[in-house]
Formats: sequence, C-alpha cells, structure tokens
Amino acid sequence: MTKSSDDASSKGSSDNKVDIKQQIEKSVVDIEQDVEASDEQEETSLDSENVVVDESPKLNKTSSPSEKHVETAVVNKKTPISKLAILSLILVLLLAGAAGYGVDKYMKEQVAQQAKIDALVAKQSSVIDDITNHLNQQVEELQTRNQSLTQELTDNVETQLASQQQSQTLINQKIAELSGRRPSDWLLAEANYLVTIAGRKLWQEKDQKTAAALLATADKRIAEMHDESLINIRRALAKDIATLSALPQDKSQDIALAIDGLITQVDNLKLNTVTLPDAVEDETQESTADASWQDNLKQTWYSFVDGMITITKRESNVVPLMSAKQRWYLEENLKNKLVQAQLAVYRKQQQAFTSSIEVSRTWVLQFFDREDSATTFMLDELAKLEKASITVNYPRDLLSRNLIGDEVVRRNISSAQGMER
Repeated sequence: MTKSSDDASSKGSSDNKVDIKQQIEKSVVDIEQDVEASDEQEETSLDSENVVVDESPKLNKTSSPSEKHVETAVVNKKTPISKLAILSLILVLLLAGAAGYGVDKYMKEQVAQQAKIDALVAKQSSVIDDITNHLNQQVEELQTRNQSLTQELTDNVETQLASQQQSQTLINQKIAELSGRRPSDWLLAEANYLVTIAGRKLWQEKDQKTAAALLATADKRIAEMHDESLINIRRALAKDIATLSALPQDKSQDIALAIDGLITQVDNLKLNTVTLPDAVEDETQESTADASWQDNLKQTWYSFVDGMITITKRESNVVPLMSAKQRWYLEENLKNKLVQAQLAVYRKQQQAFTSSIEVSRTWVLQFFDREDSATTFMLDELAKLEKASITVNYPRDLLSRNLIGDEVVRRNISSAQGMER
C-alpha cells in the first residue's frame, strides 16, 4: 500500500513538472521567434542606415572627434530593445515563479500527505503486530494446553492399562490357585487361622485356656479333612495342647484384687500401745508393838520409796506411743508398699512383688496390735501372698504353627495367608 501511494505521488509530480517544462519551452520558442523577427527588422533598418553612414566617409575621410561621437550614437541607435521581448521576458519570469510556487506547494502537500500515510501505515503495522503477537500467544497457550491434555490422557490410559494388567494377573493367579486347590483346602486354611489366633491369645493376653481351646478346634478341622499326610500337624497340635494344659493358671488378676482388699483394710488396723501393769497393793506387815523403833523406821522408808518409783522388767522392746501425724505416715507408707506389690503383679516382676509383701508384713507385725482381728487377717493374707507366684513360663513358639504354615504355602492357599496376615 505504501509503495503504490509513493509511486502515484511521484508520477503526479513528474507529470506536473513535464507540463510546466513544456509551457516554459513553448514560451521560450515564442520569444525566440519574436526576437528573430525583431532582429530581421533591425537588420533591414541597419542596412539602410549603413548605406547612409558609409557614404559619409567617402565624402570626407578625415573627421573630427565630434564626428566620431555622432557615429557611435548612430550606431547605438541602430540596436533598440523590443518591447515585445521585454514583455515576453517578464511573462517567462512570472510563469517560472508561478510554476515554482505551484511545484513547492504541491511538494509540501505531497510531503504532508506522505507523512499522514506513513503514520497510518505505522499505526496499522503496530496494530497488525499486536494482533499477530496475541494470536501467537493464543496459539502457544493452545499448544501447551493440548500437550498437557494429551500427556494427561496418555498417563490415564497407561494407568488404566497397568491396572487392567494387574487385575488380569491376579485373575490368572486365582484361576491357577483354584485349578490346583483341593476341595478341603478351606479347612486347612481355617485351621491355620485358628492356630495363629491361639498364638496371639497366649502371648498377648496370657490366656492359655482360650489358646488350648483354639488349638483343639484346629485339630478337629484337620481331622475332618481325612488326609493322612497331615498326621505330623495333628501330632504337633496334640503336643501344644498338652503343654498349655500343663501350665499353671495365671492368678495375677486374683492376686491384684486381693491386694486391693488389703489396702482398704489398712485404715482399720490398731496400733500397739504400752500396757502398764496393774497396781499391786503393798502387803506390808503392820508394825507391831514388839518391833523396835529402828525396824519400824526402816519399813516406813521402804514403803515410801516403793510408792514413788516402780521398776517393771519386759523382755520385748517397748514402742512409744505415736502421734496422729506419725500414724498417718505409717498407714500411707504401708498402702504405698502394697500398691508397689500390685504393680509388680501387672509387670510380672516376681522379686519386686515378694520384697514388697515381706516389707508390708514386717511393718504390720511391728507397729500394729497382733491380737486384733483385722491385724490377724492382714498377716494371714500377706503370708499367703508371700508364697504366690506371679510369673508363668509360656512356650516361645507353637510346634504346630510352623508346620501348618509350611503346608499352607506348599498348597498355595493365598486366602489362608491373607487371614494369617
């Protein structure tokens, strides 16, 4: 668009210049023709005058300076300027000025118009560049979004294919397991599950009765299979059942409850008190008149001294009376020691349990009244607890557990393995 406008403007200006040039050349030609015509007229007049001038020298060859001046004037008079030439020259000058002004004005208009055209072209090119950049940005965003969607679809398809392949693999495994499985394998799987639960009951809950019952149920399930190849498993189950049945009963809960009862009876215990002997009347013989005054004085003195000072001999240690604060400390310490024994029962710490019971029994014997019924009951219970055993040596493993687990793996019973986990 810019190139075509430039060509049009340049073509218009060149045409105007050609027209003006032609007009100028035409006027110049007209002027030359007028000048030539005027020259011809002057030549004819000069020829006539020259004839007159040339005759004068013939008459008088020697002339004075004044005569020479007359000749130059005549000669100057011979070449007059034509008015038509002057008029033509003025006309040419006016035409040239007008043409120059017109050309200058036209060129200025062309420059202004070209500037406007250039501004419009620049603005149009800027708008086109903005539109192009915006379209390129949108194209890039669409390409990026298309790539992300394509990648996401590809990932989803790959994930679904992987999941389908995994499902197909599991189905194939199930089919293979079912094809090689025996009709009675579910009984073996149940027996394996019962043995596993029996082990957890034994080691986590210390419940040997429930564990032995579960093992007996597992033996019945295996017996229902009527499979002679499982005789070793049944033999191991019988040994495990006998081992659990021979274990001593865990009386930890009973012992802990018994200690709870003793703790509540501490406040009912009576302390030992000092027992003073009864006053014995002094059977002194009355003084007789027959006794001498020395004997009477001695008897009176002994009676006075015996009344003031009494000496009693005891074989056991005499414990002084306690204040209320000291008695509270004694009772709380005894309760604390019994609580320590109870904690030792829960933690299966036989030595700590026995030591706490012994210290408690010693304190009861030393500080409380043995003839009181509450003290007697406390001492009897503590004596029983001293002989109690709170630990049971459970077997580390069951013989049947490993055998039945190996058989389940050999028969590839995955459902039983799942229950075991």
